[in-house]
Amino acid sequence: MQEKDIPEVINFHNNYLGERDFINERELLDRLESNRGIFLVAKDEDEKIVGIKLSFIENDVCLGRGVAVDKNFRRLGIGKELVSIFELELKKFPGVKKYVFASSTQEGVPFHIKLGYKPLILLQSENNVLLEGMDFNMFTVREKLFNKEYNVYQVYLESDKELDLNFLSKIKAQYPELEITYLFEKIL
Repeated sequence: MQEKDIPEVINFHNNYLGERDFINERELLDRLESNRGIFLVAKDEDEKIVGIKLSFIENDVCLGRGVAVDKNFRRLGIGKELVSIFELELKKFPGVKKYVFASSTQEGVPFHIKLGYKPLILLQSENNVLLEGMDFNMFTVREKLFNKEYNVYQVYLESDKELDLNFLSKIKAQYPELEITYLFEKIL
């Protein structure tokens, strides 16, 4: 990504991944100039952005801030190529020990699983009774806690089996107030 790409990258991110406070012109420019991030773009023959892979470097952690490909350019290997180049670029930051990111889309989770990343499932709710009443026998409960910063109860789940996204979608439909996020982590 070059400085001139920033406005288009922000629009692309907002269209495909939703608006986030941390994806703004000032933040991206600052990180680009100070080399505290990895920002990749894929462009078509008209130089229009058709894919992005963004990440921020925070001390010894790389935080994934989104990967997306324009719906008209999917299934062409662009996303896989962006992640592949990202992993090579990440090696240029020897102080980074861990790469973490979250996904909650029906496209993003299987995409990352196919690339070898294993998710941790995060369930969040302001209602602890809801979480306490759920059956987690299909999973290993890594941790249960109350997050004071966000004022929510959280349960972190692992699964040794293939992740059944349909099952988790049914849980979401049954408990609409439940937030389900997939956390991915790679120790480098």
